[in-house]
Amino acid sequence: MDIRGFLVIAAILACGSAYDCNGSTYDYPRSDSCWKYQHCTAGTTKPQERWCFPLLRRFSRTDLRCEWFWEVDCTAQPPPPPTPAPTQPPPTPPSTAAPTRPPTTATT
Repeated sequence: MDIRGFLVIAAILACGSAYDCNGSTYDYPRSDSCWKYQHCTAGTTKPQERWCFPLLRRFSRTDLRCEWFWEVDCTAQPPPPPTPAPTQPPPTPPSTAAPTRPPTTATT
């Protein structure tokens, strides 16, 4: 294999790895194909390339699933990916309630 073949393979691999998963299960449409999409599984950051059946099905950019080709608009803008859930709850603000009893004074 010469250097051109190596560069072509590297370019193909780079295109396939342009998508990152955020840790949740989600399907991302690809900008270069209406048949292919990227599938992310919960807990992973590396997507898997998947295909819809090429002759009759296309990946819907709006519904994020394979549908009949006549029902799919390949130029539609996909919704944003889901945001990952927070790993810990936000801190509780301090209480600003008034004291229930007035402070006592010391007598001498």
